[in-house]
Parts: sequence; structure tokens; C-alpha cells
Amino acid sequence: MRIESVTAHAFGPLTDRTLALAPGLTVVAGVNESAKSSWHAAIYASLCGRRRGRGASSSPERRFAEQHKPWHDEDWRVSSVVVLDDGRRIQLCHDLAGKGGCKAVDLGTAKDVSAEVMFEGSPDASRWLGLDRKSFAATACVNQAELLGVLGAADGLREHLERAAATAGADATATAALASLAAFHRDQLGDDPATPLRVAEARLRKAGEDLADAVGAHERYLDLVVETEERRVEADAAAEAAERAEAEATALDELLTATRAHTAAARKALRAKEKADDHAAEVARAEQRLARIRELDERFGGVAPAGLAAQEEATRVVHAALAAWRAVPKPRALTGSTAAELRQELAAVPDPPTGDTDVEPRVRELALARERALGVVAAHEGRRPVIGDEIGDARLTAALAAGPATVRDLAAALVIPPSPPSKAKARTALGLAAGAVGVAGLALLVTGRWLPGVALLTPVLFLGILRLVESATADDSGQHNRRGGPAAVEAADRCAALGLPAEPLVLQELADRAERHIGLRASRTIWDQHQRQYTEKATRQGEELRTALAAKGYVDPDLSVGDLLGLYERACAIGARQAVMAAQKDVLTRAIAERDQAEEAAVEVELLRAKALELVRVAVLKVDPDSSATTAPQLLAALDQWQRGWEDQLRAVAAERDAWVELTTLLTDSTQDELAAGLVVTRAEHAALAAESDRDELAAAATEAKRDALGSGEAEEVEARLAEARTTVTAARAEAKRLATAADELGGALAERGRGLPGVPEAEEALAAAQADLADLASLATTLTVTRKHLVAARENVHRDLAPILAGTLRTHLPEITDGRYTDAAVDPKSLKVTVRGPSGVWRPATNLSLGTAEQVYLLLRFALAEHLTTPGETCPLLLDDITVQADDTRTTAILDLLHTLSARRQVVLFAQESAVLAWARATLDGGRDALRELTPIPVE
Repeated sequence: MRIESVTAHAFGPLTDRTLALAPGLTVVAGVNESAKSSWHAAIYASLCGRRRGRGASSSPERRFAEQHKPWHDEDWRVSSVVVLDDGRRIQLCHDLAGKGGCKAVDLGTAKDVSAEVMFEGSPDASRWLGLDRKSFAATACVNQAELLGVLGAADGLREHLERAAATAGADATATAALASLAAFHRDQLGDDPATPLRVAEARLRKAGEDLADAVGAHERYLDLVVETEERRVEADAAAEAAERAEAEATALDELLTATRAHTAAARKALRAKEKADDHAAEVARAEQRLARIRELDERFGGVAPAGLAAQEEATRVVHAALAAWRAVPKPRALTGSTAAELRQELAAVPDPPTGDTDVEPRVRELALARERALGVVAAHEGRRPVIGDEIGDARLTAALAAGPATVRDLAAALVIPPSPPSKAKARTALGLAAGAVGVAGLALLVTGRWLPGVALLTPVLFLGILRLVESATADDSGQHNRRGGPAAVEAADRCAALGLPAEPLVLQELADRAERHIGLRASRTIWDQHQRQYTEKATRQGEELRTALAAKGYVDPDLSVGDLLGLYERACAIGARQAVMAAQKDVLTRAIAERDQAEEAAVEVELLRAKALELVRVAVLKVDPDSSATTAPQLLAALDQWQRGWEDQLRAVAAERDAWVELTTLLTDSTQDELAAGLVVTRAEHAALAAESDRDELAAAATEAKRDALGSGEAEEVEARLAEARTTVTAARAEAKRLATAADELGGALAERGRGLPGVPEAEEALAAAQADLADLASLATTLTVTRKHLVAARENVHRDLAPILAGTLRTHLPEITDGRYTDAAVDPKSLKVTVRGPSGVWRPATNLSLGTAEQVYLLLRFALAEHLTTPGETCPLLLDDITVQADDTRTTAILDLLHTLSARRQVVLFAQESAVLAWARATLDGGRDALRELTPIPVE
């Protein structure tokens, strides 16, 4: 068979174009985008058409359609004219879009010969060659993609050979039989639950389960007979237990009635006693309040204590003087040349300097920030709170460990409280709350949140001062008015355990000292927090300044930041002077003016310092006119000493003020005479309540005797026992009823089960039948296995026939196309694995060769397959697309010469884009039996 022409009516980018082919070798050359691959696919489609039938398209079919459908037309048609070896000229027309019109017509007789080559719904001209469209594509139709696909896996050559050998000719019989056998095996013995094998296995499992169920049912029937008898015995025993439980519940009901009566009488007596005791406590509180009022009234004589208003003006002057002194900046030593020196340098102008000529703004800003931070640290250091060394006192240490609130509670337990219980409890709760708030405030200070910490500690300090005043004004005789009850003994024992003295006034003093110490520690904590912040800020400013100076080249770990800054400033000053003098003298003149201003600023700082020192001196004379201090350190020390004395005066005044507040609070709702009269009435009421309490105690004793005659136990215990007894009665009755009902039900179930027992012999017969069916299917599986073994052997015989033909073709042409590098080839009959060797005699797998050599071996194998698989009497044309892309010039020429030689026996169509192929074709093809077709690029629309 040879192809005369191909017409692309509508195929890819081609529209109504015809390509004429020579009977020998036709080289179709063109650059990229000239539709070479489209013409190659069009020739194949015009010969073989497309499958038209039921079922979805395969992946290769969908890919072929996506690549070659017309770009702008729904029509998709190709046609060709071929000449068979018997002389007939056939025109093939294919409507690839599936709309009909596919046919093969004998041009000599005008007869439709489509039936001769009809395959899968459309004419397939490769059927005249003994092939089909699949095997033709696998042997005679070669494109670059398939050549490259040979190396896509380690066994690429072998897989392609097996595919080509299995897709055409009589050799496909064994493969098809194996496929049919596999399908039969899958339908009869596969994993699908509907196959006979799986159905037989399910029947066998079901028969086994039925037999096991029958045997189990007989065993359960016998167990049910025994269980029925056991339930009847248990029902009789439960009825007797229910009667015993009812008798016990009746006795407990009578005991519960007597117990409740005694409980009510005892509670009434207890309430009367508690009321009398509470009234006695109220009498004691009233007496204490009246005694405290008389004591404070005698102390103040009805006149409020004077404050420290006269000293406030002195305090204001002292604070103002200290603030002014701390605000004065430290005098800064001027560095660099003086104004006089600058004037001398004005006469000589040096060369322009290198480096900075002025202090960088960022460095200057960091230096000023550092100075301010250091000034703040120094000022804050002068305000350091002083904490006395009191930790050496063992009793104070014990009071701090126990807590001020606990110490006050112990003191209160050792004396009669001076205020009503409601106020005492309030003070105790207030002390506990203050302790908790103080701990929270200290925790906030430690974590760096000093503002909320100060806010929490301020009320704690105030409450500490208030408690100090209360303890200072307590009556000295109070320590002798101790309780003799268990509370006082317990408080004394606890004091001994904590290492504290059992003296109320001493305990009050220790509590006050502990609260004062806690307050000072809180102040010191706040000061330390601020000092750390100020110091860290000064350190951070210094490090930032050092980093900025290091960027300028001033790095010396042995020098301080100030020294490095001085070096940098002097260098900048010198550079500035040189730059100014080198540029223009008036700039140097401005530098002299700036130096004058700096010297004046230094003088101004000294004046400010002198003024601040004068204010400090005035403040010292304000608070101590006889002071002899003259120097700044002496003056500041004098003010510091005065401030410490002033704090002691403040604490004394605060104590007096708190005592006066206590007196006014005690006389808020009554006068001293009214309180005395009310105390007389309260004592009379207490006597009446004590008599009533005695009567209620006698009534409770009578009910207790009656209860003891019936039994023992509290009302809750007896009630619980009665509830348990009643529950037991209910449960016993229910259990007796349940067991009787269960016995009756088991009797009925026993009779019913006896009528519906399954037969064991019938189940055994069904199991035997299922086992026989499964054995038959197992025999079928053995038969299929033996049959497959024989078919595989038959396919291997086909491989043994094909292997020598392939090896012979390779030996004939391999030396020529590889330029003598490989001279021999072999094909494994079993696996169709191809190996080659050169003059050295070393065999190498074809898959391990270079890409170009592997493609050339694959091409020779295609030629051999096309020769072997084609029907005798017909020659199969070869359609080749870009098969020389991976070959060098020498091998390209050898391949082209080989194709030219092969074209003497069969038609060869070669598509190529290489200039070497085009040059060879122009020089070699004679234009008679061979032809060169040059394509032009397809226009882009």
C-alpha cells in the first residue's frame, strides 16, 4: 500500500489543503508552527479513521480530539487516496466528528468497499495490511512523542515491543484468550459478592451458622428448665423476707416520733440559752463602750487636738527648694578649642577634613537624653526611704510571719473587746481584707505595674495608722481584764506556738510595728521600682549612645560612654573647624560665635546652680534659724534631717486625731448619760432570759428519758433507718412479686420453646450440600489455572518467533545508523528485552543508552514489526515525525540514507524541522520516485 495524497478538509489549523506524497521517500520539511505534526496526524486519521461505537472515548482518543479538532469550525473531515499492492485505487473519506459520511470507495469501479475494512464502526485501511488502527499506530505511525516515551520507564523498549506484537496479527490470539479467561475467572471466581464462588461460600457459612444455632437452641432449652425451678424457690424466700422487713419498719416509726419530740424540746432550750448568752455579751460590750468613752473624754476634756498647720509653710518652702536644686542640670565641661583658639586658627585655612564635621543629630539627642536620665537617677537617689533595722527583734519577726491581722485577733481574744461585736468583726474582716489587698499591691509592684500597686497599698497604710491609734489609746488596765474561758487559753497557746508574748498590749504594739514595717517596705518597694526604671533607662540611653558612636568608628571597651562622646565631639569640632576654614572664613567666624554662646551657656548654668543653692540655704534657715551649714552638702544634709523629724511629728499628730475620731464615733447615736441608763435596762433583761433558759432545759430532759425507753439514735439517724427499712419493705415486696412473675413467665417460655425447637439433622444435611457446591467451584479454579498456564506458554512461543526477526533487523542496520559504535543486537524471547554491543563485546541494555541511540534502536524495531506483522502481499507505509531530533549530524545522515534505502521497497513519509534534513533532501532526492515538500508557517488569526 502507498498513499498518493491526503486532503485536510478541516483538521486542526488546516482547511481544504492537500498534500501529495511520492511513492518512495517524501520529506515534509518546515519550521515550527507549519503544521507538520497536524499533517502527520491527518495522514493517520485519513487511513484509519476513528472508533465509532458504544462506550465512552478512551484517554488517547480524547487527547487526539483535543489536539486536532479544527480551531474555528465544528466540521472535522479528512480524506486520502491510496493504491493497494493489487492495483486498486481507493478513496477514503472520514467524518471524524461522528456525523456520518465515513466510507472507502474503489475509484476504478466506483464501488463502496467499506465492508472490507470496517472496524469499530468506521473504515480502517490498515485492515488491508493485516493490522488495525491501534496496531498501525503502534508500528508504522511514529512521532517524536512516542520516541521520547520509549525512555519514560526502565523497560520502555520492551513494553513498546510487547504492545506492538500484541495488537495485530495471529499472535494476538493467546493474549486475547488470556484476557477472556481472566474475565471468566473474574465473573465466576472473583471477589464480587454475586459470583458463584462467593455465593457458595456464603451458603456454606450460613449452613454452618444454622447448625450451630440448632445445637445452641437445644442447649438453651435444657438451661431454661433448670432456671425455672430456681426462680420458684427464690420467690418463696423473698415473700418471707418482706414480712420481716415490715415488722422492723413499724418499730422504727415509733422511735422516730419520740426522737423528734426530744429534738424539738432540746432546740428550744438551746435557743433560750444562746439568747441569754448573746444578751450577756451585749451587756459586756455596753460596759466596755461606756468605759472607753469616759477614758477618752477625760483625756481630751471635750477639746479637739491641734494639728501642724504652722509647719505646713516650712514644708512647702523645703520641698520647693529641693525641687529647684534637683532640677538644675549638671554643669557640662566644654571640650574643644576655646573662642580665642578659634580666632587664632582663622588665619590658617587647612585642607578639607574627612569624616563628620558636626555631631550627628541622633548622637546629640542620645547624649542629651542620657544626661537627663542620669540627672533623674541622682535626684531619685536623694529620696530613698529609710527602713530601720528592726528585723533583729525576734518578736517583731514572729509578728511579721503571723501577720498583723492575726496578732490583733490574738490580742482581742485575750481581753474584753472595747466595741460591739459587729464593729469588732468588721475591724477583723477589714484587717484581713487589708492584708489581702497589701499582698496584691506588693505583687503588682514586683511585676512592674507600680501605679496600680501604689493605689492598692495606700488604703492599707491608712488602715495600719488607724489601728495604731486604737492600740495606743487602749486602757492599760485592759491587760488585767482577761477572759478565763477556753478562747483565752487557746489564744495563749497559739501565741506560744508562734513565738509571741501572751500580753494584749504587747501584741497590739507588735501588730502596729508590723503594719508600719510593711508600709515602709511597700514604700521602699515603690522607690526601688522607680530607681530600677530610671537606672535601666539611663543604662539603655548610654548603650544606644555607645552603639551610635560605634557606628562612627569610636569603639573602645576600656573607655566610658562619656569619654567616647568627648572624643567624637572633639573630632567633630576639629573637622568642622577645618571644613569651615577650608570653605570660607565666615563659617569659622560663626563657629567662634557658637563657642562664645556655649561659654555663655556654661556661665548661665553656674548662675542657676547658685540660685538653687540660695533657695536651699533659705529653706534651711526657715526650719532651723540657728543652723551653721554653709556648703551644698551640709545644707542638703540639714534638710534631710529635718524631713525625718517631721515624719515623726506627723505620726504623733495622726495618732491624736484618730483617738478623737474614735471618741466622736462612740458618741454618735447617744450621750454618755443615755448609755449609762441603757446599761441598767439591759442587765434586767438578761436576768429574765436566764430564768427562761433554765425552764426549757428541764422540759428537754423529760423528753430525752421517754426517747431512751424506746431506743437510741438521733432523729436523722432514726429517720434514715426508717427510710431504709421502708425501702427494704418495698424492694422485698417488689422482688417477691418479680420472682413470682419471672417463674410464671419462664414456665410459659419453656412450653413455647419446646414447640419451636429447630431440627439438628436438617441443618447437618444443608451443610453437607453447601460443602459439595464449594468443592465443585474449587475444581473449576484449578482447571482455569492450568488453562492459563498453557496460554502463557503459547504467548511465549510467539515472542520466540518474533525475537529473531527483530534481532536480525537490528544487526543489519544498527552499525550503519550508529556509525559503527554498536555492531550487534539481541532480543530476549521471553521478555523482549533488547541489548546491544559494540566492538568491545560488552552487552548493554538498550534502555541504558543515550536518548538518540535508544530512539534509533526503537525506530529499527518499528521497521521490523511493520515487516513482520503486515499481511503477505502488502507493504506497509511508514509515517515518521521528527525522528532525528536527538541524533547528531552523522547519525542523522545515516538514518536518512537508511530510510532512502527502505523506500525502495515501501513508502516512507518523513516530517522534519532540522536544516540538516532539509539540506540532505535537497541534495539527495531526485524528484521522481522521491519528493521534498516544504511547508510554510500557518498564519496566526
